[in-house]
Amino acid sequence: MPSASPFLRCCICSAGLLASGLAAADLQADTQLSAAATLGLEYDSNVAIDEIDRNSNVGDSSSFYGLSGRLTQKLSSSDSMSVSYDYSLNRYNDFDFLDRKTKILGLDYKHDFEKVSASVNYFDIKTSLGGKDFLGYRRLSPYITGFLSKRFFARAAYIHGEKEIQQLEGRNALTDGLELDSYYFWRGLRRYVNVGYSYRDEDADDAQFSYKSQLLKLRFVQRFNVRQTTLTLDTGIRYETRDYEADAALIEERREDNRTRLTMNLAIPLKEHLTWKLLINLGNYSSNLPTADYDQAVIGSQIELAL
Repeated sequence: MPSASPFLRCCICSAGLLASGLAAADLQADTQLSAAATLGLEYDSNVAIDEIDRNSNVGDSSSFYGLSGRLTQKLSSSDSMSVSYDYSLNRYNDFDFLDRKTKILGLDYKHDFEKVSASVNYFDIKTSLGGKDFLGYRRLSPYITGFLSKRFFARAAYIHGEKEIQQLEGRNALTDGLELDSYYFWRGLRRYVNVGYSYRDEDADDAQFSYKSQLLKLRFVQRFNVRQTTLTLDTGIRYETRDYEADAALIEERREDNRTRLTMNLAIPLKEHLTWKLLINLGNYSSNLPTADYDQAVIGSQIELAL
């Protein structure tokens, strides 16, 4: 794996210093620890590897296993830091050579001002397919959040990322982008809408994989009561356009992609810490590159134990 850029090395060192600060913090300060374990089953109508534009046109079922944990330490009245770790595994019945294992280490530092909060987070993501290293991704993102009014909340973030794909060095890339999100709360967390926009400039080693993208998203969350149980319905749509900067070798012309993704998740509490989730994800990937032009539907059911 190539060494990180000077910019990202500096950020990694900063994250290390912050972690040292966390370890040295007064143990009497506020500390929060959360963890979750998830088991699930999924059916994928078209097993695909989105990162390298490959799809099988064949469906398969899989089992899902997930573990996550997060430690948040209050460093002062206005400063806090979090360390998180997520592990997930999708194990297919037939496409076992595409079993996907993902490990995510995250660091987040936050400073509260009078009306806004300034934060920076760093993620180190490693993914393997069929037991072999596949994807490495490091991401740094400073961001600002705050309430514009009692019902409006906003978030603005800059993102710098470094992507490395094993044995496909032409797809290794540096990414810079901007994310803007706004939230409108009708009834607090019982009902709210999220509208977002993001811009992404991905500069790959091979120019045919470099592109600029724009993404719009709309998300609606509604909590409602059924027989003294509070269910949560989370629905959303994302529309993304990608304009590539050079001719794709396979089609000898500029590639153009339009991607539409629909999601619907229903969370049903079973006991105090136990939740049953039903998941539906629909994707339409439209492209003039044949291997990147396909439809996909993923339907799943999960049980999550959260502490």
